[in-house]
Amino acid sequence: MFLLLAGLLSFRAEAQHTSPEGFRLSWNNAISVERDTLLIAGANLPSWSITVHETSAKAALDLWRIDVSPNAVRLRGSQPMVATGVKLGSAFMAPVDVHAVSTHDRLSSDATLTLVFVSLGHDERLEGIMRDLSVRLNRALVQEQIDAITKDKSDSGRDLEREQKNEAKLGKRLDKANWNLETTLRQKSRTQQAVANRQGDLNRQERRVAGAASPRQLKRLTRSRRSLTGDQRQLARQMRDVAAPRGRSTSSRATCRTARPRSRLSAPART
Repeated sequence: MFLLLAGLLSFRAEAQHTSPEGFRLSWNNAISVERDTLLIAGANLPSWSITVHETSAKAALDLWRIDVSPNAVRLRGSQPMVATGVKLGSAFMAPVDVHAVSTHDRLSSDATLTLVFVSLGHDERLEGIMRDLSVRLNRALVQEQIDAITKDKSDSGRDLEREQKNEAKLGKRLDKANWNLETTLRQKSRTQQAVANRQGDLNRQERRVAGAASPRQLKRLTRSRRSLTGDQRQLARQMRDVAAPRGRSTSSRATCRTARPRSRLSAPART
């Protein structure tokens, strides 16, 4: 029980010091070079080991492959990976063959890279070369982490910008829908007034021709009834537009047609 609790506390403490991508927020690891031995073809050969922090065995070996490629004649294999004809710089005149093996520690999440410099053994000059290699590989890995975080933030920034543009477009559509609604309400009010005027005019004409009407009066009455019917239809369309969801009109003509009572029929007709 105590070990489980200690593990949970350690996990929480580690989580507080890592980025959302799982990278450590502070790099305070030690750069160390250790003399070691590596079993190759049944023989224990003198080797050198370094730690590549926060990476897998495969990634550590890939980093070394990229680093050694410019100075090697050929690269082949994996676990061990063999680089032939490697130039080590001014400290060593003749090229050498190098065997590389990597392992991973699950507890620390670090990788260990072990190199065998054929025929050089534990030459002291190799310690400085391995230390420089450790710095380069860990620096390259940290740069990869920075690039990954930068890319994620860049992608997030683009997503945010896209969402803001979409929100602005929706805002414009809503403003336009509100304007259309207000226009339709004004048109509806004018049409209602026009219908009321026409209805009153029609009622007066019908009362005047209740007894006997001349052909001229009947023609005028028929024309007034048609005009009233047209205004009533227009009013019905505008009422549907008001009831429809915003940003959507059931009648395209309702928002662009202004209902105005005809001046000829806005006042009572003469008999």
